[in-house]
Amino acid sequence: MLDTLISTRSIKTIALVGISKNSGKTTLLNGILKHAPQIKWAVMSTGLDGETSDRLYKTPKPRVFMPQGALYCADSSSLDHLGSRVRILSSELYSGRKLWILQAEEDLETEITGPSNVSDQIRMAKELLALGATKVLIDGSLDRKSIAFEDSVHAIILCVGASFGTKEEVSHELKRLNLMINIPQSYFTPYRYKKLRESGSIAWCRNQTWQRSEITSLIGHEKQFRDLMALDPEAVYIPTAYTSLLHARLFPFLKGKERNLIFRHPQCISLSYRELIEFRRDCRVSCLIPFRVKLYALNPWSVARSPEDATEFRYYIRKMHIEKTFIDIMEL
Repeated sequence: MLDTLISTRSIKTIALVGISKNSGKTTLLNGILKHAPQIKWAVMSTGLDGETSDRLYKTPKPRVFMPQGALYCADSSSLDHLGSRVRILSSELYSGRKLWILQAEEDLETEITGPSNVSDQIRMAKELLALGATKVLIDGSLDRKSIAFEDSVHAIILCVGASFGTKEEVSHELKRLNLMINIPQSYFTPYRYKKLRESGSIAWCRNQTWQRSEITSLIGHEKQFRDLMALDPEAVYIPTAYTSLLHARLFPFLKGKERNLIFRHPQCISLSYRELIEFRRDCRVSCLIPFRVKLYALNPWSVARSPEDATEFRYYIRKMHIEKTFIDIMEL
């Protein structure tokens, strides 16, 4: 599965996201870089990765392994520390912060970083490809405003870590995420797709004509949204968060309708497993940008678990989700 993902030429950008902290993203990242040395890799993060210890829990963390020839994003401290072991390819300000694109002149272990906002992260990924990288690995996050949920990311590897909770809680979260991953994509003409993707407000369609509303958030604007629904639109585009609280207030006005509720991405739908079942059963729900999970990575280890617990965790998750193929990050 990993080899297929890496060898698919159309997949240029791959985001690694975890269901919790300490899900094993850095270990997986290192494993991928070592597994396919023939690829001209570039690596960036949506935060800071490769520190020697977790800033919150003070637990040891792996450094990021950068093979010779790989490109990566770093800040000034990393540049000063490595000296002649790296070559400077580019430097630029991102939201007032100076970031560098470096090329490793030899195998090394280091920290990586990246821009803090999505638009700059997209720009950074494009720059890495323009500088000669074949594929870009992005250490990302499971957040609706993450670059992982932009159409510029072609594949997601979901890291499932034991640190999330009990094996039953992890299994339940996987079931919830699976409901989101399976939300179908709505297809539009390139023009309409671009207009919707760039829109920050709710839009609605009636008689095959799209109109933009002034509603940029459902929170605090439930009445305006209900008034919009009273116009009986054929489809509604929702680029903002739909939470459990909003669901309790708005679901009675949405269920049983034929209209298509199109969310920018499934991560906009912040509902529990049972709420998602109810929502998908009684509403026509689709998305503009799909949840492109192509591979699952399992990290059975956590600080509080013994080797026996890790073995049991690994067995339980694979047994409860036999339809999925998990790679074990400890086996890369």
